[in-house]
Amino acid sequence: MREQSDWNLFALGNISFAYDLGGSAFSLEGHATLYTSKYADLDRLDLGLFELAVGPSFNLGAIGWERARLGVYAIVVGSRLRGETYSTSWGAGTRLRSQLRDRAILDARFEVRDIDYDDSDDYPTASLQSGDSYRFRAQIIHSISPRLTGF
Repeated sequence: MREQSDWNLFALGNISFAYDLGGSAFSLEGHATLYTSKYADLDRLDLGLFELAVGPSFNLGAIGWERARLGVYAIVVGSRLRGETYSTSWGAGTRLRSQLRDRAILDARFEVRDIDYDDSDDYPTASLQSGDSYRFRAQIIHSISPRLTGF
């Protein structure tokens, strides 16, 4: 494939929710992401992606870990390239979120996903990428000032 210039438009949306199910000891939390991009000429790169993660979150104060929550969640993901299914994925994750100090939060996640890629005319060997994915991410979020946050 030769080098070729192009331009695209894209949109990204995130929605998060938490619903208290029992006096802050237990809540239902979820997060959805929608991404789409459209290229002017290279339409084989037009992408649409949807991801949903939802599950319960538990307050750990009952076991002595004040200001901490542990969540478990299910994950479903789908993506399309050039209008055809490119990949589907399902999995599970766990999240630990703890207030370390007044202005610092630990946010750690571990996820396992089964990802299935589909072959197409544009991507005839995509299915060779299918398999399990293991992801770990941890960050400390620090509020430096009311308008400045560091990660």
